[in-house]
Amino acid sequence: MASNPIKRRARQSFFLGFLIALVIMAAVVMLLFTKISSLNEENEKLKIMGPKVQVYTVNRDIDEGEAITLEDIQPSTMQLSRTSETIDVSNYIDPSIFSVTDEETGETTEVSYTSKVMIPQGSVVTLSMLKEGGVINDERLMEYNMIVLPTQLKNGDYIDIRLRLPDGKELIVISKKKVEQCTLNTIWLKMDEIAISYMNSAIVDAATVQGSQLRAVLYTDPIMQDASTVTYPINDQVVSNITTNPNILIDARQAILDERERTYSDNQSIWKSYRNNIESYTMDQTDSDKAQTVGDAYNQEATNINNNRSEYVASLEGTGLVGTIE
Repeated sequence: MASNPIKRRARQSFFLGFLIALVIMAAVVMLLFTKISSLNEENEKLKIMGPKVQVYTVNRDIDEGEAITLEDIQPSTMQLSRTSETIDVSNYIDPSIFSVTDEETGETTEVSYTSKVMIPQGSVVTLSMLKEGGVINDERLMEYNMIVLPTQLKNGDYIDIRLRLPDGKELIVISKKKVEQCTLNTIWLKMDEIAISYMNSAIVDAATVQGSQLRAVLYTDPIMQDASTVTYPINDQVVSNITTNPNILIDARQAILDERERTYSDNQSIWKSYRNNIESYTMDQTDSDKAQTVGDAYNQEATNINNNRSEYVASLEGTGLVGTIE
């Protein structure tokens, strides 16, 4: 029996309409899903991102040790992260640091700063990058060749100089110094008289403590990384020399003595143990098999590093990254 063509067309129209409705509904659902996902992503970003803060960047390249003035900075904004626990907004500079006003007299005095590190144009400037004051009058270019150098050390890198003892303890002698020049086993550093005194003391300790070693450690991001805290306890004779050395600026001399007194007061037992540890190795030279073993291992390490560095320096010859600067 033949079907009614009118009914057949009605059924076909119904199914066609139903399919079209399904397609439209699927498209609407996909659109809603995409919109909701986008909103969720925006919400997550809002949860992670913190407020925008005003910072100041340098409008030119600033070399290490170069004076930085109000004319060298310009305002900018930076997006903070809510989850960051390391950002200290108070560490960012603003124009107010370049002058100080006496509350009693109302007189304003300009404050000068020099850069501790090289600051590329456009970089955000923080207080940790700056050193108050101008040219350091007692600064000298010192040459050292008794320090174990990293294999890939090159001119312009920043290092700590550390005294490693036979028991594995490392004491920071000099913190965050720029390598002005370097060769295979020699470095040149700008040092003030106090830093020179610290190094002299550490060199004596390294020479008399069997199994010890003076070594340089590289900074991975010197622009952003703060200087390490000096933990090396200079001996009393060196402190006495500092107090009477006419080449050491009075303010610097007092600052180092105040810092030593504070450190000694806050960490008296630790400070004494460090110094006693060094002196105990010195006094017990004859019964130091362990120190001899460790010292031999350190010497072998220094030899290996020196061999590797020899190859590295050779590969950089002619580039200006190593070698003396004429």
